[in-house]
Amino acid sequence: MALSQQEINKKLFDSVTCIQQTLHSMKTILSHQPEREVPEFIDHLASLDKNVEELRASIYSGGIKDPEDHQVNE
Repeated sequence: MALSQQEINKKLFDSVTCIQQTLHSMKTILSHQPEREVPEFIDHLASLDKNVEELRASIYSGGIKDPEDHQVNE
């Protein structure tokens, strides 16, 4: 059975939200590590986080308000 656009958007939004939470956790963990190549890695995480936030905002503007409200505006 094919997923509706609303179901696809919900799964995508939930996935992007999870990715963003993971990125934030990784940045917190890495900020407490001895400096080696960590600053460069944190920069990569920050860049990825920005891209994920833009994707999340795009999904949000498509009708999903937040992870708790998956109703698509009609």
